[in-house]
Amino acid sequence: MDATFHSSPVPRWSWAVAWLVGLFALAAGSAWVWSNEQGRQALAREQALHLAQSHAQVLHRNVERVLSANHALAALVWQSGGRLENFEQAASRLLVVDPRFLALSVSPGGVVRHVVPLAGNERLVGFDVLNDPGQGKDAQFARDTGRLTVAGPHPLQQGGFGVVSRLPVFLPGGLHGEPVFWGFTNVAVRLPDLMHGVALGDLERQGYHYELWRLEADTGRRITIASSSMGAMLDVPVRQSLEVASSAWNLDVAPAQGWLQRDMMLWRLALVTAVAVLLGYLARLLLVERAYKHGLEVQVAERTAEILATQNQLKSTLDAIRDPMFEADLDGLVHAYSAPGGNLLPELTESPVGKTLQQVLPAQAARVVMEALQKAHQQGHAQGDQIYLPIGADGRWFELSVARKEVAPGAAPRFVSVVRDITGHKQAKSDVRRLAFYDPLTELPNRRLLQDRLEHALTSAARSQHQGALLLIDLDNFKALNDTLGHDKGDLLLQQVAQRLRNSVRDCDTVARLGGDEFVVLVDDLGPSQQDAVTNATAVAQKIVTLLSQPYDIAGREHRSSTSVGVSLFGAHTGTLEETLKRSDVALYQAKAAGRNTLRFFDPAMQAEVEARAALEVDLRQALAQDALELHYQPQVGPSDDVVGAEALLRWTHPERGAVSPAEFIAVAEQSGLILDLGQWVLRTACAQLRRWADDPRTSGLTLAVNVSVHQFRQADFVARVLGALDAAGADAHRLKLEITESMLAQDLEDIIGKMVALKARGVGFSLDDFGTGYSSLSYLKRLPLDQLKIDQTFVRDVLTDPNDAAIARTIVALGQSLGLSVIAEGVETWGQRAFLASHGCTHCQGYLISRPLPAARFEDYLRNDPQQRLQA
Repeated sequence: MDATFHSSPVPRWSWAVAWLVGLFALAAGSAWVWSNEQGRQALAREQALHLAQSHAQVLHRNVERVLSANHALAALVWQSGGRLENFEQAASRLLVVDPRFLALSVSPGGVVRHVVPLAGNERLVGFDVLNDPGQGKDAQFARDTGRLTVAGPHPLQQGGFGVVSRLPVFLPGGLHGEPVFWGFTNVAVRLPDLMHGVALGDLERQGYHYELWRLEADTGRRITIASSSMGAMLDVPVRQSLEVASSAWNLDVAPAQGWLQRDMMLWRLALVTAVAVLLGYLARLLLVERAYKHGLEVQVAERTAEILATQNQLKSTLDAIRDPMFEADLDGLVHAYSAPGGNLLPELTESPVGKTLQQVLPAQAARVVMEALQKAHQQGHAQGDQIYLPIGADGRWFELSVARKEVAPGAAPRFVSVVRDITGHKQAKSDVRRLAFYDPLTELPNRRLLQDRLEHALTSAARSQHQGALLLIDLDNFKALNDTLGHDKGDLLLQQVAQRLRNSVRDCDTVARLGGDEFVVLVDDLGPSQQDAVTNATAVAQKIVTLLSQPYDIAGREHRSSTSVGVSLFGAHTGTLEETLKRSDVALYQAKAAGRNTLRFFDPAMQAEVEARAALEVDLRQALAQDALELHYQPQVGPSDDVVGAEALLRWTHPERGAVSPAEFIAVAEQSGLILDLGQWVLRTACAQLRRWADDPRTSGLTLAVNVSVHQFRQADFVARVLGALDAAGADAHRLKLEITESMLAQDLEDIIGKMVALKARGVGFSLDDFGTGYSSLSYLKRLPLDQLKIDQTFVRDVLTDPNDAAIARTIVALGQSLGLSVIAEGVETWGQRAFLASHGCTHCQGYLISRPLPAARFEDYLRNDPQQRLQA
């Protein structure tokens, strides 16, 4: 037996079979590795495409603004029949709406004739676009096709590189009434301004190459608009295209390191190769064992030991797979269980073998596993079902892979299940979604998710005929908190505001953060009628205003803040998402204009008022630049009705609007920041008038009162500005009197006192205007270097009919006398008021009884009359 056994040859084809098995295993394993890599690359491409879409959306909005401006100019040309009398005014308003436009121009016959703004764009006038080597082809293409084009980037006539949006305009005028080419409307934007907010550099910082390019419509030539600094892309990029006028702009994105993870693939292929070699070796061992099955017992034992060793190797390989596995039947009874990485349920003190799945798993998880067993029984396998198990603090998620096991004929079916922990994968997907749709500071939905939910709400409102509301919320004076306590404390306030907003609305409502200190509350289904919607939205908004005005604990310090809320309703016929947001913004503007810490609803009148204020601001800037403003002077008289001084009052007569009320344009100046330039102009003009009066004996002894706004006083160089105006004019500082109001004393009192003392040292006087209407306090009166108190006209008006106003006037006079201050009354209109004030010690006054404010020349004529003639006049 031994001799025969030892002489039995090993089959010659055993190695061929081993090679075939090994090669088959290698091919199958390589296919699995490649499939895995393809899935990973698909996810990476999806993430890259998502990033490209996000940046492309911002770019698309920027381009849409340029195209909208071009259409607006074309509409102006069409409506005016090509005459363009109002082009500069309309274009200036468009520039106010979006100051990033470099130039707005029209090109009758292809030659630029009008451009706004002209400053800096003078070289553009006379530019013949149809015959220009750089832009001629694009212009001819636009003219011949009648299509809007966006050319660039290319050198601009103004210098630098940019993009030009060009729209051909055709007006009636042919022989048979057909449209005739009139010219172009053009909008030029520098490339950096067009790319503002797109933040393509973020892609490079995240490890991506990118290229923004387009094809010329007429030549098909590829033009690069912007690209990363890291060189050419590796691999085929993902592409996000956006339609821009007559062409498509494409944003290509690809990882800097390429889509393929070579190191991981090589490691997996090495593992697959090792397994393939092992399987081939096992195949040959089986053949060898069959050749030697008739051998001696010792040889059989040796072969058996080899097989056991191989089985141990296989078991070690299986143990290296950390996913739990179990074998169960259709009744859920567990027949085998393996968990190399630890028990699936750590609380189990014994093996689940012999128990049912319902006994060892939570009810919901057991139900999912049983359904997977049924699916595998019908189809042979089941994959992708997920179960949640309460493991650890946050629980874990697992994915099932179930395969039907081969059993003896007639035996009950068995199933082998592999349970893979996918908690990390789900968390990664959740993190990606949270970064895309939620604000990282407050964990509220961001603008993108809000837009999605608002679109859904608008659709739902149109279908249900119910009303909804969009509340735009802005924290008043939030910048002051950041500037004084730091941005970290500002972040703490924003987080507390977010929590309070969550608590103030229903679970079905949406609270979002737009950015900075702006929040939005989307309230859906407020009822079928507008009255119900207004009532319910008012209740929600008032609740928010009240709740957000409660004290905050900011790092151990109590902080109080107020809130302004703008509310717009939406329903079946509201319009687009952007219109709804714009209406809420207009309403918020009205709430702030109303004094803040309040709420306002949108209505069409609000929009008209905003547009009117914007136009008024443009006109006021032009008036200031063109020196079209004027100072009028209201006389101030003493005991004998002799003129002792005047108050300088700003007046503006517009060529079309006529006389514009100071109450109207001063408010616009304060909100736009023009108040500083206006205030400085008034100071310079008043000082120049003082210098002219100094040469005339009749006016050399007069004082001139000038109102100073709180914005001027807060300037760090306010003292230097006042003294500079005096020195430039050569005026006597002792003749200048600055009028301040009580409201500016509520903050930074020490700084105000320091500036007043510095000016007082040079001879400038101070009068406290509107005394008694604001922050009245005896404590600051004795500290301020004042010369005069002015009784407000609200007390003077009813001094003869209202005992309270009479008492206040007498008190102010007595207070001024006790502090050694002179007292003057404004708004005196009757002899009775004048007599009452004089009888109680107020002998100085101004008002319509004395004279209305007069231009400088008429004021000097007024002084030539004696006191009786003046009063009779």
